[in-house]
Amino acid sequence: MNLNKRIIRAMTLLLSLFFVLMLHLNYFIIFESREYVEDVHNPRLYEVTRGTIYDRTGETILAKSEGEGNLQKRVYPYGKLYAHVVGHFSREYGRSGLEKEYDSYLSANPTMLSVLYEKGKNVENKGQDLYLTIDHNLTAHVDKAVKNRFGDRKNANVIVMNPKTGEVYCAYSTKAFNPNIDEMKKVISSGGKIDYRFDAVNNQFCPGSTFKIITAAAAIDNGLEDYEIMDETGSINVGGAVFGNDGSKAMGKTDMRKAIVKSSNVYFTDISKQIGKENMIESLDKFLVTKQIPFDGLNTIESGITILKRGENSVQTVNLSDCDTAAMASVAFGQEPVKLSPLHMTLAVSAIANDGKIPVPYLVETSRRNSKVDYSAERAILSRGCSERAARLIRTYMVDCVEEGTGRSARISGFKFGGKTGTAQVEGKSPHAWYVGFAPANNPQIAFCVMVENGGYGGSNCGPIVREIIKYCRNSELIRE
Repeated sequence: MNLNKRIIRAMTLLLSLFFVLMLHLNYFIIFESREYVEDVHNPRLYEVTRGTIYDRTGETILAKSEGEGNLQKRVYPYGKLYAHVVGHFSREYGRSGLEKEYDSYLSANPTMLSVLYEKGKNVENKGQDLYLTIDHNLTAHVDKAVKNRFGDRKNANVIVMNPKTGEVYCAYSTKAFNPNIDEMKKVISSGGKIDYRFDAVNNQFCPGSTFKIITAAAAIDNGLEDYEIMDETGSINVGGAVFGNDGSKAMGKTDMRKAIVKSSNVYFTDISKQIGKENMIESLDKFLVTKQIPFDGLNTIESGITILKRGENSVQTVNLSDCDTAAMASVAFGQEPVKLSPLHMTLAVSAIANDGKIPVPYLVETSRRNSKVDYSAERAILSRGCSERAARLIRTYMVDCVEEGTGRSARISGFKFGGKTGTAQVEGKSPHAWYVGFAPANNPQIAFCVMVENGGYGGSNCGPIVREIIKYCRNSELIRE
């Protein structure tokens, strides 16, 4: 009888331990297995040939795997050109960019069961291929245009996208790293650091006069499209602060069209008072100012209203509602305290090109394996920045800006498009140069932003790059006339 009791107790203990083990196993499968599966040190990742990443044509390879098993390594044929977009993948340094965000597609979730199953069926263990919206030839053309203009002296950031669909054709930054493992090892071994920050989407800069298109939209949607200054004298005092045009040039009688074409700081400073603080904040909110932009999982920065603390090496972030009259006036023509990323300004000009609607920007069109589509991007509208009427009016003013105003440096004979230049002051350094726009004038199919950090005047320094972008797009299927 005692023997039977001991057997029952032993069996009960074994069953309890088995139950606890099963609970732990189920917990691991449900809550922690994903982290293990996706860890770059998981050997099963290397039993699967990682998927290839292509540009929009499906012909140009931006990332591929070479070798087999544990000897497999990732190869990036264009080095720095797509370091921030495609990112990198290696056992030594982890992953970034789309390699990180779409890892589950590229690696096909290599669990033990899936690997053994495919081995048993004699099927190649291969992840899915990604097909991006990126146009390699355009991006290479942008890189060449930037290098021809600035060499390696300046950090240029360029975004080109479809303002209606959100497809991003080019996302470029001069400041980049080479994601090939041997090149990364050289940097690390020499005591250097890898800078993963993608300035085109994850850094803030004062946008200068390009921001006037947002203020103009706010003015029009608040019934001020006909507002005029009868005698624009070249400077104005708002809230105890004096704001002026470039060189304090007086413009005389000035309406909104002239203020955009000739870039009057005084006009936009003055009209911000007429719009009113609450209305201005409401309009900026529609353009997602102070919001973070979703971008296919890439790290993006919230645009911000920031004030540099004088005498201190620090920046204070403030709310729009806390800005005084002078600060709001400065915001109205794109100077401190407002700061946006080049991606954000591309979305702002996309709203103007797309009758007020801001599309969700994206980089990955599909993922496929053996011609089977597993993932396909869903196009959507992120926000309505302004009314259709405001967008259409501003488009005509931006076309005039290229034809006869500050955007003339990018003008192309026989082809009309819209643009707005910007020159953002930076204390103690050269100003940031900006040029945003859309093309063609009557049926916008691309929206773009060219921004050069401490690049000087926007018109003269960004204009030649803009011209090259439009020329390429006209000669490709990106602009169909």
